[in-house]
Amino acid sequence: MWQRSIEGNIKKFFAFRILSSFWLTIAIWILFIRAFNISYTQIGILEAVSLIVILLLEIPSGIFSDLFGHKTTVFIAMILWGIGNFVIGLGNGFYAFLVGYSILGITYAFRSGAESALLYETLRKLKKQKHYLKIRSKLRKLTTITVVTGALVGPILFNVNIRLPFITNALLILASSVVVLTMIEPYIKKKITSIEKHVDHFKEALKFSVINKHIRWFIIFGVILAIPMGIFVNLLSQPYLIKIGFDVLGIGWIFALIHGISGAIASFAYKIEEKLREKVSMISIILIQSISFIIMSIINAPFAAIAVVMLYVGRDYKEMILDSYMNHHINSKNRATVLSISQFTIDVFAAIFVILGGYITDTFGMDMTILLLGVATFALGIPHFLKRYTNLKRK
Repeated sequence: MWQRSIEGNIKKFFAFRILSSFWLTIAIWILFIRAFNISYTQIGILEAVSLIVILLLEIPSGIFSDLFGHKTTVFIAMILWGIGNFVIGLGNGFYAFLVGYSILGITYAFRSGAESALLYETLRKLKKQKHYLKIRSKLRKLTTITVVTGALVGPILFNVNIRLPFITNALLILASSVVVLTMIEPYIKKKITSIEKHVDHFKEALKFSVINKHIRWFIIFGVILAIPMGIFVNLLSQPYLIKIGFDVLGIGWIFALIHGISGAIASFAYKIEEKLREKVSMISIILIQSISFIIMSIINAPFAAIAVVMLYVGRDYKEMILDSYMNHHINSKNRATVLSISQFTIDVFAAIFVILGGYITDTFGMDMTILLLGVATFALGIPHFLKRYTNLKRK
């Protein structure tokens, strides 16, 4: 009876992710903030504050999820996400936005790891964990539709009233939290109340992350690929599209196209992975990212957008399979904490290198920066790849 009840988690998880994945603000976010005379420097400060909040709470939120339940953690995240959208959407100045960005930082930290852990633990209880990547891929097909819809509908709402995309987004996210509330917690751990035991739990998960050669390799791989992509997405993506011939109004359509194509391909990740397997998947991801960056640094024409799409395709495929591979090697009691440690590591390096990326862009220009991103991906990614798969072959 309990098994039949928890099986309902899967359909509810789909409903929750669909409601929370419209992203009506994806194509108009900066336009909205700029409408209140917020400078780009101030926007940078807002992003930095949000990232700092994420870094401070990434690991504690993972511990919270392991100790008090993944469902509870995701529910809290959705409530905060809805509130954050309301605060920004109804705000009219830097300090209001600062509060909103901080709340969204808390949201991201609580979502990180907990969502995938909630789904994986549900499947594990049903003895269907081998279908994890397949289900994630099916889910991606549906959320791709919602993301593309949001990218197109958001600007329409923006033209009616610039606050509407945020307010509508908030309502959809809060509706998704109600769905989460009806789910059954698949993994219950005896609650730990002492600070010492909380620390011990973290130490255990940290030790596991360092000692387990598979998890350690996947974390480093994630960092190597995430730093160049993070610099491009957060600093250069929209300016680059303008540089190669797209106007500001066309960016919304380009983002819809990018997310549509990359999402559609990523939704078949499990089928692609079944054909390629781990070794070929990993080398393909490295080559796609490095070659795409190099092409973009050389070509300054609209058709270079194909390389941009390939970047997003590679990123989304990487995130899908890396999440699956890591979950396969993590034990249940440390799952969310280890995933949070992984994301925390990526965020720390991203925070450092995004500043360096900005400096290099200001000093040497966009083309040189993008070329360096491609070279760095190849120069760091290939040796790391060979270290794992050469050793595995010898064994």
